[in-house]
Amino acid sequence: MKKAFSLVEVIISVAILSFVMITLFQIKGNNNYLLGISDEKVKLLDYILLAMDIDDTIHNKNESIFLDEIVNFSNDQIQKELKEIKIDIKDKEEKEVYIELEDIRFKVKTFISTYEIENKIKKGIYTFEVSF
Repeated sequence: MKKAFSLVEVIISVAILSFVMITLFQIKGNNNYLLGISDEKVKLLDYILLAMDIDDTIHNKNESIFLDEIVNFSNDQIQKELKEIKIDIKDKEEKEVYIELEDIRFKVKTFISTYEIENKIKKGIYTFEVSF
């Protein structure tokens, strides 16, 4: 009856354990990378939300703004970070459609406002104008 493991059994178990540990470290590294990308995307989307114009009027914008020009925070570190964020804003009319229902005629215009940060992220907001 054996009372200990043989050298071959120990070598095989260490090899299997090494393979499992390397695989787990690779999975952890990939997860950290994906989490970093996700956090950056959420941060950029938050910047775009800060820059969005709340009023309902359609503007014919084609401009670039820096976030520190439109929002003010008392925290200097945040204000300094916002100073470097440039957002390109473009408004354009997408489509104009006429709809007739019995005796009523509608005109529907579709506008899109796009907000873009340095070709990293782009967000489009659609607005509809309905007139009789």
